Amino acid sequence: MRDTSDIDAMIAAVPTPDSLPAAVAILVDSAGQIMVMREGMRTGQTATLVDVFNPQGHWLGVLHLPRRVRLMEAGSDYLLYARFDEDDVPHIEVHRMSRSP
Repeated sequence: MRDTSDIDAMIAAVPTPDSLPAAVAILVDSAGQIMVMREGMRTGQTATLVDVFNPQGHWLGVLHLPRRVRLMEAGSDYLLYARFDEDDVPHIEVHRMSRSP
């Protein structure tokens, strides 16, 4: 087993920020809908939440994706994302979806 005490000490010495950005990422899909990823990458979060807005800015709902996901592209019937494992290695995945009318 690798000794991580030096790394742990360095991480412990980093000050905790007093605020975090409201959005982690913003993406416009192929239909012009705006997807705002607001959490899911930080330790302890159990899901990635993405708010979806129509092109006029009206909120349509929330997508619940697996935790530690970075949304890369959204098509009419799919989401393309990178899912990061515990070692921060990205795994590219496609999730099929259907949209409500």
